[in-house]
Amino acid sequence: MTNQVLNFDQFERLYESYDLNSINEAEDVLFTPEDLIVEPEELKAVLAPEGATGAKPVEEALDPKAFSPIKIGEKSERVKQLQKDLNFPTDAQDGIFGKGTEDKVLQFQKNNKLTIDGKVGVETLRKMLELNGDKNAEATIASKYISTAVKSAAQATAIKIDPKLLELFDVSLCSNGTEQIVIMIPKKDAPAKAKALQQSKFAIPEWFKVYLRHAGTFPPSVLIVAAEGIYQCTVEFAKGIISALANAAKQIAGGAAFVIGTGVQGLIQVANWAAKKGTAAFQKVSMAFDAFFTRFCNGFAAVYKASVQAFTAFIQGLQTAGLVIAGAAIKAFKKISAQLGSAVKAIVNAATDAASFIKAGIAYITKQGAEALATFKKNVQAGWDTVIVTTQKAWNGAKSAVQASGEAIAQTAKKTYTETADYLKSCYEEGKKAFESLTDIYGDPIFESSFADLDFSIA
Repeated sequence: MTNQVLNFDQFERLYESYDLNSINEAEDVLFTPEDLIVEPEELKAVLAPEGATGAKPVEEALDPKAFSPIKIGEKSERVKQLQKDLNFPTDAQDGIFGKGTEDKVLQFQKNNKLTIDGKVGVETLRKMLELNGDKNAEATIASKYISTAVKSAAQATAIKIDPKLLELFDVSLCSNGTEQIVIMIPKKDAPAKAKALQQSKFAIPEWFKVYLRHAGTFPPSVLIVAAEGIYQCTVEFAKGIISALANAAKQIAGGAAFVIGTGVQGLIQVANWAAKKGTAAFQKVSMAFDAFFTRFCNGFAAVYKASVQAFTAFIQGLQTAGLVIAGAAIKAFKKISAQLGSAVKAIVNAATDAASFIKAGIAYITKQGAEALATFKKNVQAGWDTVIVTTQKAWNGAKSAVQASGEAIAQTAKKTYTETADYLKSCYEEGKKAFESLTDIYGDPIFESSFADLDFSIA
């Protein structure tokens, strides 16, 4: 093997082929694209006001003493968990406590000298979990086995869950690779609904009141929630951030940016931050969006610092929301250009505006050949494909919890996820038009064919 001196382009491609960037997640991250499951108790903790029956802080463990035995006839997620812990074959884990499950429980109780009644109480569960190697059986019982389901709309009302709280915003959970944010965009009818809620007798959770105040303004402000507090921005800026992250998410291997259309998961994430940081920190809105956005751009740069493709896609996404926010990102990148890869640094420092940045980025990619351009386009498409997949997964992850909370909650939650998915589709459509116009703007055959028409619908 001989040593080889690489030219700059060869070095740049080699560097980008490795995942050399360390990624720091935001504090108290609950939901990622890999784990979007919501438990009924989390839903109650978010939508029920403080002090209402059934309402608990998000991070508070349940009391195993509240456990109701699992017995024949029950059909639930916890029965499915029981069957899993009893080592039922996967295809037999149907969540129905029938004769076969009862026989298995009776045999387990007999083998372990427990009370033989076919009912699964705390004693039986504790023994079963311990034999499976669980070193914290109490916590597992609390999180996976205590029945928290609300069976009807009437019961949902009784514990003060108001589905109208889900009707106010399109909610997206996003990451730039170093921190998560929740973007809450008021719906068109949010001011009227917020006013009605504020005048109702429903005791709104304290941490949610700030959202109602801002949903009630006209034009409604977008709220961007991070681990330390809330920021305010325009609808256009929020759309730009979403588009930029989706465009760039798949531009390098190991990239950690993502966009997920959520409803319940986003609200739970906010509630958890409020519980950890202190509700007071989430009852006021910072007007310092510029400072937040600079930090957010710097976080993106820390992950994608050597990828011309990622920066070009990011700025192109921002440009769909206007020149101001794209210019702000370039300004932020210029201040940290010494930390960027050589090719990115050269483009950043030479850029006078978003158009010149994108032109230089596309020119750099074009120099790598037709295959590089095709890969760039493919990765933009892949980023948006992932938005669809994770948004669908978010709805599926919340479905059991909202269905357990009654028909009113379930229907409203599904409508929320569907409308958020529609909003994300509008972001994609605007970005698609912008990308396809690059040929006309720069006079180069940037893309040989149009971007695909994607289906963002929620099943």
